[in-house]
Amino acid sequence: MTNHEVSDAVVRAVAGQFAVLKNRGHLSPEFGYFRVRRGGQSLEAVTGLACPLSDDSDTKYVAIAADAIVFSSDLRHVLLVFRCPHKRGSPHSDTDRATLDDGWFHYKGCLSTPGGFINFNTDVIDGRALDLRETAERELREECRTSRGLALEGAFHFCGAEFNLYRDVRWSGSTHHVPTVAAVFATVLKDDGLPRVRGADDACGNAYWVSLEIIEEVYADHWHVYDAFNDPFTEDSFAEFLADPALFHLDPTTGKPRNILKCENSILVDAADDHVLRYRENARYRYSDFAFDHVRNIVLARDRLLAERNGSPLPQPSSAITARRQEALPDPSHLTHLVGALITWASLAHNDVLFDALLKRGFAPPPGVPVPQKGFRARGRDADAADRAGCEELVGHVFEAAAAVGHTSVVEALCGVGFVPPQRAVEVAKRRKEVFDGMVGMLERAGSGGLVKS
Repeated sequence: MTNHEVSDAVVRAVAGQFAVLKNRGHLSPEFGYFRVRRGGQSLEAVTGLACPLSDDSDTKYVAIAADAIVFSSDLRHVLLVFRCPHKRGSPHSDTDRATLDDGWFHYKGCLSTPGGFINFNTDVIDGRALDLRETAERELREECRTSRGLALEGAFHFCGAEFNLYRDVRWSGSTHHVPTVAAVFATVLKDDGLPRVRGADDACGNAYWVSLEIIEEVYADHWHVYDAFNDPFTEDSFAEFLADPALFHLDPTTGKPRNILKCENSILVDAADDHVLRYRENARYRYSDFAFDHVRNIVLARDRLLAERNGSPLPQPSSAITARRQEALPDPSHLTHLVGALITWASLAHNDVLFDALLKRGFAPPPGVPVPQKGFRARGRDADAADRAGCEELVGHVFEAAAAVGHTSVVEALCGVGFVPPQRAVEVAKRRKEVFDGMVGMLERAGSGGLVKS
């Protein structure tokens, strides 16, 4: 992909998020930014500005960075650096004896792909056009050092431009913020083996080859969070996301995410001096072991490279990962099967109200199931309740399956004819709240208990 095509992808990513783009505080004249105007189709590089910023302005600013994803030749490991968690100038800055940066969460203590901001002076083509591919290559050289350098299979492949208000949570605790667009590039080692790499710059001296099995597992456990970055949270659900102790290490005073030491990163706790981090069958890896949305980007980049290798099969994950992925990813066909059973029951019970409500939501009756006779409404509320009580277990399973996949129209149909969701369906929706925020409120408003019990 040409540099022009990369630039166009970045512009499209920014334009698509303009309405929710956050600009707070003021620009720093020491840094370079890109200016974008409402409805504009280009980004203008600017430096030396100190103007105030506003979320409501028709002119907004972004920063642009490039990430370098480097895979082993067999695509089973990826090169990651450890983001130094210590305060700048702290003694013993390469050990856990140094002072933890207790300021706002900046993904310090997390693993990330090498990367950084574009340099307006060096990352250029022919002295004019800014070159994000050069940014990725330069950041890799600066952050990952070997005795002989990394021998790569070929040029960096452009994998896309990631830009979303929520993929970088740093803005939520800052009075001065300009969001970052990340241009993602990937490449592969030319030779077999995993050379020892020393982290430099902000990597606190640590760089690792991390097993893709670890990456796969974290993505399987938290796919709904990564997907929510591209289907934006509401303000309330994002606040709950930041306060979730299952995702982040929280500051006991503020209740907000905090930076972590190396010994608190569940991947690195037993790393010692090993430069290869292997998958541990009984380990429970955390979402916040990694920075930003890098886990998702690594998985997508790996799949893209495999597709370019003439359809090579994916490396098979371990049985533990497969089991967790099956548990984590709900199957929409399960809901379809349950709704089909409920439509069949409605037909047999002559419940034309429920039958019609489900068909209006796009579901079809199973083959051979007749349309019930009209007149259910005239049979009285006692008969209505008796009929519904006869299928309470099935309806409870439908509520739960709908909550798992975020199918709000099924919930609307059932609540609309008088069914009450079980508490277990509310709990399922809460576990997936990052994606299906409206589902939780819908189920809670409908109440718990009543005709359909857990």
